[in-house]
Amino acid sequence: MDHPFLKNRHLLTIYITIWMLITGIHFVFLYFSQIDSWVWAVLDSLVFNLIFFVLGFSLWYPLEFYKNRELKTINLIINHLTLLVFTGFVWLGTSYNILYYLAVGNSGYQKFLYDSLLFRSVSGVFYYSNIVLIYYILSYYRNLQEKISTEAKLKELLKESELNFLKAQINPHFLFNSLNSVSALTLSEPAKAQEMIIKLSDFLRYVISQTEDKLEPLSKELENIQRYLEIEKIRFGEKLNFIFNLDENALNGLIPMLILQPLYENAIKHGVYESIEPITIKTDVQFENNFLKISIVNNYEASIGQFKGAGIGIKNIKERLKLTYHNPDLLTIKKTNTHFEVLLIIPQ
Repeated sequence: MDHPFLKNRHLLTIYITIWMLITGIHFVFLYFSQIDSWVWAVLDSLVFNLIFFVLGFSLWYPLEFYKNRELKTINLIINHLTLLVFTGFVWLGTSYNILYYLAVGNSGYQKFLYDSLLFRSVSGVFYYSNIVLIYYILSYYRNLQEKISTEAKLKELLKESELNFLKAQINPHFLFNSLNSVSALTLSEPAKAQEMIIKLSDFLRYVISQTEDKLEPLSKELENIQRYLEIEKIRFGEKLNFIFNLDENALNGLIPMLILQPLYENAIKHGVYESIEPITIKTDVQFENNFLKISIVNNYEASIGQFKGAGIGIKNIKERLKLTYHNPDLLTIKKTNTHFEVLLIIPQ
């Protein structure tokens, strides 16, 4: 239940400034219309306003206590009236007695003190009401900021969970495909199967060694893609070819980890698996206007017809890009009768 003025110097400065302004107005009013002596005008304005300044500062604590107890409206009104009477009694009693005893021998000012008690009581209600209103506004604002902060943290946790879920879907997909490839070569070509296992272990080592950071340098991701393609090359031989045209300026760009993997899986699944002719997967990477542009194109046999559903691959990539960059339009697909292209635009 820390006081907001103790945590925020700007609020404390504003509070002191308002007090000084009210004290100045109080002085001007007394000196030019009520009291001939500027000394007593100064003392009157300082004592009354300084004491209420201290009382007003301390009002935050009972108000926070009331708020945390979630009282009914009628009980809250009763508590405010009680606090108002108590604050007013302390304020008027303390201020009046201090000034009355300071003014011993000045019967004119003592009479003015007595005659102005009713007016000061009304002004005390005004002071109290405004201070309470300010504190309620501050309390509301503080709660709103805490709510916004909490919602932001919850959204971030949800985002993390969704990203981890999507990655968890993609990684087994690749692993199962690779293990199937190894299994197919174990008896027929054990040397190639051993080579694939080594390359697969390199891939898994790369994945496991990653930190919790969402983004990785493009160069590392492409190294991993080359491992994957080399694994599949062992199985398919001359039927699979791949070309990389890379802009050197783009290699240090950052992309979501494993975001490219499903695209190459789809190219092999829908191109190489279903074709009897050689298939070439061509990757072009450019860095333009602070964006990474990654184009992955593969040919396919027109006789195969329409691609079947791409499974979770394309869908997950779109979701990950949307979650990471808050933009649903960073992936586009272009298809002709002989070529299939996926274009990713990654903001930097």
